[in-house]
Formats: sequence, C-alpha cells, structure tokens
Amino acid sequence: MVSGKTMVFTIVGWNAEANRFGGYLASIDPRLTWREHLQYILIFCRTHIKRAFKKKFGPHAATPILAMILQSNSKSEILAYFDEAIEKWPETKAWFNSKRADWILASLSHETSKIPITWWQLAPHHTGLCESSHFVDNEAIGRKQTLLGAVLK
Repeated sequence: MVSGKTMVFTIVGWNAEANRFGGYLASIDPRLTWREHLQYILIFCRTHIKRAFKKKFGPHAATPILAMILQSNSKSEILAYFDEAIEKWPETKAWFNSKRADWILASLSHETSKIPITWWQLAPHHTGLCESSHFVDNEAIGRKQTLLGAVLK
C-alpha cells in the first residue's frame, strides 16, 4: 500500500519482491544500497507475518512471542524475543534468524526504520485496505503484478 505521497509501503512479507524493488530504487539513487532504500519505505503487514509463521509451523507455542515482537518498538526487544523463541523452540531458529537483516528489522520497528515517526504512526501496519480493493486494482493495473511493476504503472 502506498500511503499518500509519503511513499510508505505496507507489504505482505519479505521475499524477492522487496529485493527487486530495493534494487530498482538503488538504480535510480545509487547513494544507498537496496537494503538502505527499503529502510526508508517499508512496513510489513502484521497479519501476513502471523499467517506466514502459522503456515510454516501451524499452531505453535511461539505464537504469543511473535505477537509481542509485532508490538515491540525497540530493536533490542525484538532481538531478545527472537533469541527467546529460538532457545525455547529450536525448530524456529532459521525462521527467526532470517528476520535479523537490518531492512527487515526496520520494517518491524520504528526504532530501526528510517521512516519519519509521523509517517510510521499514520501508515497502516496491515494491508486491509489494499486487500479490499483487489478488484479495482486488478482492473487498473492487471493481475499478478510484481511490487515494482505495480509501482511503475
């Protein structure tokens, strides 16, 4: 979701789409790496993060810790929750460790984000509005668009 002219994107999750979009931004402004560009614009959809975790692990005892991570505002708190989850549930190690990249942490916590605080507070941390506009979006830009493709249209 693009929140007005602020260019803050609430996206479904971490994947190659974010990498490609960041790469495109770096090609326009090479002063920043693709990861640094993403720290200025991304907020991950909390609902989709929960779904991704549930898809990977099913109903899991670590789910409450995931909820606390999504409510945290500090990097140290998030990393402590990651470590706690990994210690208690070793099967989650790869999943939580893969979220330690700076650009991912920036999309989870304002403390690590480079998004201005006002924009962070005003931007939705879910994709509910976008989800409800799928039909109109599909008519306007077509189906199965990449993040970069949709933004460039």
